[in-house]
Amino acid sequence: MTIPQAITRYQATKCEDSFAELYHYIYSSRPNLVGTFAKRYKLDEHDVESMINVKLLEIADKFEGTADKFRNAVYNAIR
Repeated sequence: MTIPQAITRYQATKCEDSFAELYHYIYSSRPNLVGTFAKRYKLDEHDVESMINVKLLEIADKFEGTADKFRNAVYNAIR
């Protein structure tokens, strides 16, 4: 399943498998994503991961576009 397909499927059904695809896509493209932001803002890693996941859910609910634009939207939202 492509990322745009996962987004569309998630928006239509709230399917956990689709969200898992999106989650994996975001976290695998930057393996130390949580650690980077936790150090930058001096926050607990669990708190940072929760904040990232909330943004990921919010964006997945409304996003229309390519996989790269989705990734950029998520990264811009968590900066």
